[in-house]
Amino acid sequence: VEARFREMSKTALAAGWQLGDDSKLVLYTNLGDEPVLLDSPPPGALLYVIPQESATELARGSLPAWTTAWYHIGS
Repeated sequence: VEARFREMSKTALAAGWQLGDDSKLVLYTNLGDEPVLLDSPPPGALLYVIPQESATELARGSLPAWTTAWYHIGS
């Protein structure tokens, strides 16, 4: 399994894992009080997000404050 991460701000990061079947598992998290703009909406299928109300903003390309989301990008 290959892993990578990138800081998106002082409070947010994205981490990804290349899985054995060449798909990817990606985590986005923002542990701050302000939303973080993404370059684009996260690709792949949303597996889990907390709080659930954040899913709409993620689809618009914004990572809301105090949000964590997991995505799966198929091979």
